Amino acid sequence: GGEAGVTREAASTAAPPAEERVIDATGRRIHPRLYIACAASGSPSHLSGVGAETLVAINRDVKAPIFEIARYGLVADAREAAAAIRGALERRG
Repeated sequence: GGEAGVTREAASTAAPPAEERVIDATGRRIHPRLYIACAASGSPSHLSGVGAETLVAINRDVKAPIFEIARYGLVADAREAAAAIRGALERRG
């Protein structure tokens, strides 16, 4: 039941552009039970669009501001971590 969203910066570099998936103060606002932020630094603009019960941050920059507000944080490459999480969930069924 989840969906993918992106930061404004990620939307501008995506091919094709992903403007309709932008989560921030001027884009979509979300209020999920669980938000997994992959490689999002934690800009105030992006986070103003997120009202999650639980925020999990995955970023390779240990000093990324998103870790200050995340309930759980993983310092890792987001692509590798997301693939591992997806694989574990698929094995669980």
